[in-house]
Amino acid sequence: MQSGIVSWAINRFTPALLILAMLPHAAVASTLVNNNDRQGQGTEEAASDHLYKFRIERGQFRTASGANRSYSLYIPESTAGLPAGPYPLVVLIHGFLMTGRQHSGNAENFAKHGFVAFTPDLSKILLGDDTRMENVRDLLDEIRWLQDNKNGPLASVVDANRVGIAGNSAGAAVALEAVLEGQKTGVPIKAFCALDGVPWDRTFDRISQLSQVQVLSLRAEPAVCNFHACILKFLARLSFKADDVKINGAHHCDVENPTSLGCKCICGPSKEKYRSVFQRLTYLFFKESLNGVSLDGDQNTFAQAVRGYEHNGEVVANLERSAPSALASTENTHTENTQ
Repeated sequence: MQSGIVSWAINRFTPALLILAMLPHAAVASTLVNNNDRQGQGTEEAASDHLYKFRIERGQFRTASGANRSYSLYIPESTAGLPAGPYPLVVLIHGFLMTGRQHSGNAENFAKHGFVAFTPDLSKILLGDDTRMENVRDLLDEIRWLQDNKNGPLASVVDANRVGIAGNSAGAAVALEAVLEGQKTGVPIKAFCALDGVPWDRTFDRISQLSQVQVLSLRAEPAVCNFHACILKFLARLSFKADDVKINGAHHCDVENPTSLGCKCICGPSKEKYRSVFQRLTYLFFKESLNGVSLDGDQNTFAQAVRGYEHNGEVVANLERSAPSALASTENTHTENTQ
């Protein structure tokens, strides 16, 4: 079934998407962002001044396969009154025919909250197992580089033991395979979030081999673009508990921040209120899973936030991993002294 829908989508929409994907966007080698000058997209805390300043670094990484992969890094800067690093690392993987730019708003939000965010560009996500797995291997090369390279951009900045990965649509397929392969090859990834994810058929028989990590599925309404919530079949094959949250009324493009014209043409509109829910729950999941710092503002746990949305009729949740009464870790909690 997946292959039939994929063939239909490729034949109908690839020419238009290729044109859209080729449209230029700004490329900056290194940019320092101050929260007084710029606010993130789709976050309830965007107006708060007491968040991290961060810089954006863009470049290319040559992987073991010989590919030159473009990437963007969002790195917290030393900010008065806030804890210094090392910081947890969150890798954000884009979907089919898109780029890391579709996670720039999410990456900025993570950086403002004390995470290093990495948004690599992938290629050939749907073109057969060989090219798919080449993306997975290249991604693991990049993660190793960020974790281990003492001369790299994250030397003494990233905590190699606090790494999480999220992917939207086909990017979730790459991310999930990266977690599986990482467990075999010594690349520790502690948490995985599928953002309206569409895993590959090849992963269906392999997912039961996954050793326990923190797993969350955040998804839109079942539709063609998420293969009618196919992620649920994969979650059912896990040997451990995971969380699943459906955002009522959301479309496939709401996981992108900013979204793209190409996505909206195929998968429906995108609204700020849905992007905000996706972004907030993704952040809270990784904050708890990777023991991130708790800044002034949103003090809810992931489970508490979900229950709040559920009470308002905004989500339908199956929280098997998270106890509703779970309390956030206080080990890295920061409260501003106002005296």
